[in-house]
Amino acid sequence: MKYSIRVNKETDAYSMSVEMDGQVFDLSFHYNKREDRWYLRVSRNDAIVVDGIKLVHGTDLLSQYRAYDVPAGILSIVDSSGLYNDPSSSEFGNTIQLQYDEAI
Repeated sequence: MKYSIRVNKETDAYSMSVEMDGQVFDLSFHYNKREDRWYLRVSRNDAIVVDGIKLVHGTDLLSQYRAYDVPAGILSIVDSSGLYNDPSSSEFGNTIQLQYDEAI
């Protein structure tokens, strides 16, 4: 099942807990103003699993980290405008969403 993960559009750095494939993960987002890009940290049980994932459209953001304790499904960026943009400060959470497709 695919679903969108709501992101906070009001701040440049924040964390949230999300259940993915029956496990709770903490996702921490921070915006790099110089690059105009968002980055992600994935934690579980107060331990950092992966840090510094650049949010890029068109990729499974977790695929290269499967050897670590990351969710088994596909975490990706979706641009509803059809322009395939990477998330910037104004678009992330608006036309550009974070989507998770659970592992079957």
